[in-house]
Amino acid sequence: MHPDTAVSVRLDAICGRPDILHEPVGEWVGYFDGDWRHGMSVALLKAFPAAAKYVEIGHRRRGRVHGTTGF
Repeated sequence: MHPDTAVSVRLDAICGRPDILHEPVGEWVGYFDGDWRHGMSVALLKAFPAAAKYVEIGHRRRGRVHGTTGF
């Protein structure tokens, strides 16, 4: 199944209000886009054009140091 079709089918089944997904989708794309996930990122941004304004937040979060030590 083409990523665009898969996203559309799942959104119709999951959510009657896709507008509430703009922020998390944009952040996900910004954080995880690259290599093998790029096709899904493109499909998500096509399905949620308003999510593009949140991609930069995901990019910034990806650059943070993650850890459980509190440092």
